[in-house]
Amino acid sequence: MQERIVSVVMLPLTIAMVWIVGPLIGEDYETVKAALSRPVVALILMVFFIVGAKHLQDGIQVVLEDYVHGSAFQIMTLLNKIFCWLMALVAFFALLNIAFLGG
Repeated sequence: MQERIVSVVMLPLTIAMVWIVGPLIGEDYETVKAALSRPVVALILMVFFIVGAKHLQDGIQVVLEDYVHGSAFQIMTLLNKIFCWLMALVAFFALLNIAFLGG
């Protein structure tokens, strides 16, 4: 059930992310920084990264459950969690740096 909720939440977040980031493609750094510095925009993107990491983790977990067996399953599950949340953390801090710290 939780996977379905995360999937439903991802839909409006993905639309919002495309709406925000799409027009910024090809723009200079200062324009992108100004757009991402707005608190609402930064908050939406940060929530997108967090929910997206959970969605990615759930999707990879399903594949692992289907195709990985034995002792490798626990190792791969742990690596899946570490990878997904590390990616979210990197994206989160990159946005934080650009939007609020003047990166």
